[in-house]
Amino acid sequence: MPDTASSPTLAQIARLAGVSVPTVSRVANGRDNVSTATRQRVEEAMRRTGYVQRHRPRPGASSLVDVVVPGLSTGWTAEILRGAEEAATRDQLSLVISQSAPGDCGGRAAGGWLDALGARGTAGVLFTATDLPPSQRQWLAHHAVPHVLIEPACAPPPDTATVRTADRAGGQVATEHLLHLGHRDIAVIARHGHHALHVDTERLAGHRSALAAAGLHVRQQYLRYAGSVPEHASQVAHDLLALEQPPTAVLVCSTELAAVLYEAAAQWGLRVPGDVSVVGFDDLAGTNRAVPELTAVEPDAAEMSAWGMRTLVTMMHGETVPPGVTEASPRLVVRRSTAAPSPARRPGLA
Repeated sequence: MPDTASSPTLAQIARLAGVSVPTVSRVANGRDNVSTATRQRVEEAMRRTGYVQRHRPRPGASSLVDVVVPGLSTGWTAEILRGAEEAATRDQLSLVISQSAPGDCGGRAAGGWLDALGARGTAGVLFTATDLPPSQRQWLAHHAVPHVLIEPACAPPPDTATVRTADRAGGQVATEHLLHLGHRDIAVIARHGHHALHVDTERLAGHRSALAAAGLHVRQQYLRYAGSVPEHASQVAHDLLALEQPPTAVLVCSTELAAVLYEAAAQWGLRVPGDVSVVGFDDLAGTNRAVPELTAVEPDAAEMSAWGMRTLVTMMHGETVPPGVTEASPRLVVRRSTAAPSPARRPGLA
């Protein structure tokens, strides 16, 4: 990893050359939309400050965009690449797919792809569902590589263009669906963990909002948290179904938890959705193969990816984009795991 601690910043070079930071970025990336005199001033400022440019792109390589994903065989990745490819085609860009191990929100993440990125002169990077540690952010900033985060695993830096799912809206639409079917005894199984805590807290807030709009409230016995150990999640599901008045519907905050709940329901002799309806999250294209198929709130991964590409292209042209987080509305995909509550179990208002 290049050492950026003592390297001059683009802002310092811009001040010395008497130009804007985007102009320095264009020169650093070898782009031709800069006058000869301005380019010479910027290059002289780079030499005087000891700025080390990344490898200049070979002819045609400046049209390369890296898409960094945590895995290559998931429904999420397929949708991300579909949206990115459609957007890239319009701007005559080529995609390079890189895989990076997800970080732990503590500053550690695999970065072997970074050296290759610099060597091939990549024009910009889309990061999806992964962490971007400070050292990598510094490298990208130092080498003037525009980048956009899509559904980051951890809290994004405030100065980085980011798009993520509106999880609060997801929790609300899931609950509204169950309320519309007639459910009133609705439970939630959420997850523990740094990233999951933020995501599921937002989904719970949306759940509470939908209940409040219907004149209901969250009952504490219906709010459960599953740990990272599968056995614990299974116990949580069994405890929930063993209540004297078990829920007629359950929101589960991951497809893994949905599978656990399905199994627990089967062991209790309960049918999905005849005895208990289930709504999950993030089950892109029904990839968890649940039987019956899981009704789920899904991120619009292709649209987020297309937004990311459009934003990235704007940055690659040297234009400024607003930093911060843009939220994308999720969609509810109704499948076969939800139905009206059984007449024998139809509860009164809470």
